[in-house]
Parts: sequence; structure tokens; C-alpha cells
Amino acid sequence: MNKIIYIAAAGLCAVMAACSQKSETVTTEQTAAADSVVAVEQQQPAAAPGEVIQLAADETITPGEKPVVVDFWATWCGPCMQFKPVFHDAAAKYYEKATFVAADVDQCKALAEKYGIQSIPTVLIMMPDGTVKQQTGYMDAAQFDAFLGDIAK
Repeated sequence: MNKIIYIAAAGLCAVMAACSQKSETVTTEQTAAADSVVAVEQQQPAAAPGEVIQLAADETITPGEKPVVVDFWATWCGPCMQFKPVFHDAAAKYYEKATFVAADVDQCKALAEKYGIQSIPTVLIMMPDGTVKQQTGYMDAAQFDAFLGDIAK
């Protein structure tokens, strides 16, 4: 029993250490490579109305005419898994007012670093004018609607 607790504690420490790593300095070559990545709207076919777009590792996000709501999450994150149905329900409800995107931080490391994501779940709202609104932590449906603001009206 003590071995199981020790192994679980060691695993938790490893996950926490990985989450708290500082990002490295970005080189000019990395910046040029990041700038050459095509926006998600151009790489993937349009999602069905109300469907959440799942980002791949090399994709980036460019707001268009509508706000883009991004859920940064991971499969090993309990609060992320609890928030997932709330996010998907909102996507189905408000698809005419915003584009909903999910980014697994284990696959989309560069994107998470770009937006300074250090804790998950974190949701960003990227407005067409370039402003960004951010909230970290689990939200129930009412809290998420309040965070969405005008999108949910």
C-alpha cells in the first residue's frame, strides 16, 4: 500500500513539475516558423454548426469576424474533463456568435506557450479587434455564460 502511495505521489510531482516549467526564449527561426503557420480556419474544413474544432499540434488561431473561444485542456486534468461538456454545450448554443476551439496542451505546446497558459482548464476569448479575455479554472454553465458575456446574450 505504501508503495502505491509513493508511486502516485511521485507521478503527481512529475505532472506538477512539467506544468510549472518556464518557457524557453524563442529564437528568430522559431518565430518565423510560427508566423508561417496557417490559421485554423484555413487548415481545417469548417466545423459543423455547434461543433468544437479540435486543434492539432501545428495549428494556430486567428480571430475572424466572430470571437474565437479557446479551451486549453488535457486528458489527465480532472477539472478539464468536468468542464468539457459545459464547453461543448455552449458551442452548440452559441455557434452563430463565436467559433469554439479546443487545444490539448500536451499536443499544442507552442500555442499554450504563446498565450502563457500555466494552469488548466483555461478559456480565452479572442475578439476580432485583438483583445483577449481569459479565465482559469472549472466553470459551471452559469459561470461560463457570465464569462462569455455578450456572446451568451
